[in-house]
Amino acid sequence: MYATLYSSRLDEALPAALPSQLADLAQSVGAASDVSGRLAAHGDPILAEAVRRTAIGAFDHGLSMGPVVAGLVAAAEQSP
Repeated sequence: MYATLYSSRLDEALPAALPSQLADLAQSVGAASDVSGRLAAHGDPILAEAVRRTAIGAFDHGLSMGPVVAGLVAAAEQSP
């Protein structure tokens, strides 16, 4: 559940200025951090920070909503 929430939030929120090849690479928090570092090293600190913040936000969203969704599914399965 977490991975679905993370990737959907990330796909929605990555900056449009991010080349698609880099967006494809940024599908985990660690990979997004790597992409952010590459962007910063190549002279684009603003885009680098946007990627970093987006990945952190998507990670937080997945962690916070995953248990809620799992709880709702479990409760629905228990109802008569």
